[in-house]
Amino acid sequence: MKIGRVSIPRSHWNIAISLVAKSYRRLTDHDLQSGLFLWREMEKIAGVPADATTFNILFHLAANSDMPHLPLMILKEMKRRNVPMDRFSYVNLIMYYGKQGNGKGIRSTYREFLGTGEVVDIVVLNAIMTALIGAGEPQAAHDILTHITNLSCKQNATPLKDKRYKSRLHKDMKELKWVLDQKGFGSTFNLHRLAPPIPDLVSFAIFIDYHASETADFGRILSLLHDLSEYGINSETSILQSLFKGFTLHGRLRYTPWTLQRLNAVFEAFINGGYPMTRDAVLWCLRAYFILAGNRKANAVWELLKAEWLQQGGCNADILEVENRVSKMRSR
Repeated sequence: MKIGRVSIPRSHWNIAISLVAKSYRRLTDHDLQSGLFLWREMEKIAGVPADATTFNILFHLAANSDMPHLPLMILKEMKRRNVPMDRFSYVNLIMYYGKQGNGKGIRSTYREFLGTGEVVDIVVLNAIMTALIGAGEPQAAHDILTHITNLSCKQNATPLKDKRYKSRLHKDMKELKWVLDQKGFGSTFNLHRLAPPIPDLVSFAIFIDYHASETADFGRILSLLHDLSEYGINSETSILQSLFKGFTLHGRLRYTPWTLQRLNAVFEAFINGGYPMTRDAVLWCLRAYFILAGNRKANAVWELLKAEWLQQGGCNADILEVENRVSKMRSR
């Protein structure tokens, strides 16, 4: 389109910048510069000004770089141009402060978000819980999830035709609002803008990954998996990846609940459950087997995974990369 001098709409520029942000597992300075160059080309050469979506993509790009101050510089430029922040801007900023371990920043951004009149839904609450864990406040995040699940269970158990439904819902929403207030998230918003939250896959995945990575609390993970099933939410590859990570990190411990028998059960679900094979999930699975079962079993598992991956039409570059990683694991 550029060669043919065809006018490129802003949405296409945004997609191009977004592809830079999503194409790399870890952004290098070169990748970051590529995204910023596209932004410059879009505005200075094509004459297409950035909008809120552009800045959200740039913010996400910067937040995943090794330049912790760059996201705030992009936000400052956005405000200088009087480009209004949308809900995605606030969610990005909440997540950024979580990565920075800044609980105060999380809370101040949330209070600013409330002032916009936007609805507080499960997407926003998921961002808050993720950010709180990143900021070293897992208990505060757990408390929010507990009240979300309790509230949604009560909603499901109460017939919509019941005259007491609205009264009970209002009471339960007040309770959730009180919990948010107690965690420092302010109380300056109307209850009508707190959408009745129903936890989704992300809500549970946040805590499954946290416990698999940090606490090794297998019992808590089983409880979360049970809740996931109770809500009728189908598991995804990301959930199994977190479990494989847990076996890798905690399988060596004495008296660990992260046993080979349980690893085999998760693997059977992975290989037979129709889950899409991904590079990271396969790598964590193989690491776990090399640690818990040794080279021979791990090699057999790799052959099964590779066959399924190829059948799914997996990326040859990813499969080759895992093959190279497996060779290094064998030599350890």
